[in-house]
Amino acid sequence: MEAQQLPRARHIIWIILLGAAGLMGTISYLTWDLKMSAHSVQHWAVKDESGTVISGQAALIDTLRVVIHPNSMKLPAPAKLPKPDVTINYAELYLTYNTPFLIWMVLFSVTVACAMALAPVVLKTIRDIYSMFGQKWTNIGNAMLVVLLLGIFMSVTNQNHYVLMLFTFLKDSHVLLNHPCVLNLFICIGLLTGLAAMCGQLLINDAIGALPDDVAGMETGKLAVAASNFSLLRGRLKFLLSVDAAIIVLSILTTDALRRAIIQEVQVTGTNKNGIFPQEFAYMYGMVFTLYLALLYLPIYYRLRSKGAFMVRNVPDTDEGKKLSAKFLIAETPLESFKVALSILAPVVSALLPGIIKIV
Repeated sequence: MEAQQLPRARHIIWIILLGAAGLMGTISYLTWDLKMSAHSVQHWAVKDESGTVISGQAALIDTLRVVIHPNSMKLPAPAKLPKPDVTINYAELYLTYNTPFLIWMVLFSVTVACAMALAPVVLKTIRDIYSMFGQKWTNIGNAMLVVLLLGIFMSVTNQNHYVLMLFTFLKDSHVLLNHPCVLNLFICIGLLTGLAAMCGQLLINDAIGALPDDVAGMETGKLAVAASNFSLLRGRLKFLLSVDAAIIVLSILTTDALRRAIIQEVQVTGTNKNGIFPQEFAYMYGMVFTLYLALLYLPIYYRLRSKGAFMVRNVPDTDEGKKLSAKFLIAETPLESFKVALSILAPVVSALLPGIIKIV
């Protein structure tokens, strides 16, 4: 018994170490790459696709007056200042007035840490499904191909030439971070873990076909194996859904925090009170990923549910038969159904949450 527990203890230690490394590594990089800009006023020209500055009566906007650090204190003229008694380092005050940026740094680091910690667990789940249900390498190849296409669809969905993207804004306006493009490397960690979880769900879909068609009259040993395999697929499917939901929720909260940090840092004259990145951006982000979660999880879930009902169709309606059927029939309690629905709707809920509780 102790020998069986040692590998699990090692796995937990590695998960903790990976999560801690992801957290500290990401925070250290963001702190190092942080750009402390002073209070200034800029004018931005708006260009068309050819690079020509739009002007004249037909232009929607000629120039945008941009104020960096709109909430920073404007001190009186130097001649009127008394001799200071205390000198405070500006770097230590930088995040005081832009707390959304500090929140974003922490959330972004937590997202990377969770993705790194969950990655080995997801890979072990995929390995268990592959080995226990006698699947072939072609099954993993097909699942990876589908997941790759899903990743491409997600990337295309989030690209819009008529919407100013957050990282593009950071790069062009030179605020908050010196090298925002490097963030894509950290984002890939979360993306790969999420896609691996999706790959695992597709393997579960293939493994459902390996379950027996009828358990009535089956030998006790084989019946126990069938019940164990069915329960394993059901539990792993929920786990992988939770992994995807957790990563997406953290990504949405991170995106909203970065949006608020930019609004706090940069004020564009003539825009609405939410600045050039309104709350609706986060809403759309949440709705799109909720759709992806539902499209991937629900068909597999209902196939597993139908398979369980098909396996016990010939079981006699006796007390023993009812006990046997209960092992394969998915009749979730209202609480369990709520948990699954909440996992699928988590992206939309997380997109609405900051606006509801008025996070500034």
